[in-house]
Amino acid sequence: MVSELSATNLSNYSIVANATGSPVPISGASLQANGSNVVLTTSTLPGGATFTLTINNVRDRSVAANQIAPNSTVTFNTVAGFTPVDIGTPPLAGSVTAADNGFDVSSSGADIGGSSDQLTFGYQQRTGDFDVNVRLAGLTLADIWSKAGLMARQSLNANSAYAAALSSPDSAGSFFQFRTTSGGATTNSGSAPVNYPSTWLRLQRSGSSFRGRPATASRLRALQCGNTAPPSGAVHRLSAAQGS
Repeated sequence: MVSELSATNLSNYSIVANATGSPVPISGASLQANGSNVVLTTSTLPGGATFTLTINNVRDRSVAANQIAPNSTVTFNTVAGFTPVDIGTPPLAGSVTAADNGFDVSSSGADIGGSSDQLTFGYQQRTGDFDVNVRLAGLTLADIWSKAGLMARQSLNANSAYAAALSSPDSAGSFFQFRTTSGGATTNSGSAPVNYPSTWLRLQRSGSSFRGRPATASRLRALQCGNTAPPSGAVHRLSAAQGS
């Protein structure tokens, strides 16, 4: 647990772009409810770039008020081509970061499902047909119904219509899930076992129909849902995770 006074002092942080050495403006610092996570607000960062965060003078809440080691640093990369956003105000901010020829996604939230969602969404705007595959290397068991996968979403609203190929950490397997109208109920269709680190998912759009399936399951089913997400205009593609 860290001292809020020290954690929210903007002068205790600096971010520079590794390629140019240029500083990144920091406009805000907020301590999360867990008392250990600090969220920094910055100007928009370019995708596919490396940055270094330097931290000084942040103290814990002990009587001794222990201070972080001077000039503590962490290096991070921004994701190229994906815009990360938290949907439905999850309790902890999520992230989408480049790692090992892929992306690490972290998130929190009550669920993806029901009449509204809480998740972290790394998206690209798409129009027209598409056919996308992803390999899920793993999913931490925060809950048996934690989910990660691919999603086409009509909007960034929590109650948006969507179609998604999703996997759970273990026993709930992989499945197709969709919501046909804003604020409507969700439906799960089909099932296949997960096989980390080689759980493959596929999401397709053809016209106004969406099809989601495990990409390598021997008993593969075509799980089709017509007119589930945007019939025209922008589609958002997701590599997402959520923990309930």
